[in-house]
Amino acid sequence: MRFNKGIVLFFALLIVTTISLFAQTSRVIKLTEEEKQKTVTKSVREKFNLENSILNAYKYTDASGAYLTTIGQNKGTYLLDNKDTATIKVTVINFKIENNELIEMCTFEINALPDFIVGVQDVIVLEDQLEFSDFDQDSLIEPLIVCRTLTELKLSIIYKSEIISINHHFKGYDYNTLNIDRQFYSLNEVIQNRIIEKLQMMETSSKFILPNNWKKKMKNRITLIRSK
Repeated sequence: MRFNKGIVLFFALLIVTTISLFAQTSRVIKLTEEEKQKTVTKSVREKFNLENSILNAYKYTDASGAYLTTIGQNKGTYLLDNKDTATIKVTVINFKIENNELIEMCTFEINALPDFIVGVQDVIVLEDQLEFSDFDQDSLIEPLIVCRTLTELKLSIIYKSEIISINHHFKGYDYNTLNIDRQFYSLNEVIQNRIIEKLQMMETSSKFILPNNWKKKMKNRITLIRSK
């Protein structure tokens, strides 16, 4: 079978151009302090009832459009120790940007409750673990947010405007659990593996002690994994 060289060249250029365009549009930018103030204005705060300070904000574009992800924090004190101030809540909001307007797509919160054993807990955003990547190569960015306290770890991925999370709770070997959203097992295997890799890395670095045989149990699509 003979092919017209012109047609072959046209489709080759089309494929290269498409890949190039996506590479150009799938950019992720961390906003500076000045850019955050210009983006998250007083009117935006009033419209979306934002009462927290914006810790970080990221803009990214993919095949479906432009987005803004904000990570806000609330400082406060606990009744058990009013002298200590901690980040008691982190709020993550994913906005779509259309005609210079923000449209709220999804929101989730991570709260740190007072613990009478370990005391006041800060919610810490693990910036070195954040990812804004097209894990499954579908031309869409999936933000992956990782937060922790002294006794909890939360990994949340924003997948097509849906929040899917894994929560780890550790207060000694008698209370060591992984809670996995059922939707996690419906994600593309590449995404699942990336999140499991992060859990494995954190376990290896001795930052967290995960339940016994957690990887084996996840292969069996179990949603609540305990040490015992």
